[in-house]
Amino acid sequence: MSMTRKMAGMNETSWLFAALGLAMVSLGMFHVIAGTLQHHKQIHTLRIRVNMLRLERVSRLRKLQTEEDGGFEIIDDEPSAEPRQAA
Repeated sequence: MSMTRKMAGMNETSWLFAALGLAMVSLGMFHVIAGTLQHHKQIHTLRIRVNMLRLERVSRLRKLQTEEDGGFEIIDDEPSAEPRQAA
């Protein structure tokens, strides 16, 4: 028996279920890919927004520092390489 005869031996219902299963798997894959891309886009947007807010905060603090009665000093978020001396 040749391969075409075996394939032709599948009835129409079997072909319909096979095509339906393939379509469902394909749609599921596209859904996962779209969700992943959307997630990465949202993360990128959030990182940009956080950076903008951080820069705005530093700008406001510097403005307050330059005013006459600011009375405080801006300390960098990053620790310095020099160890502090004990009082």
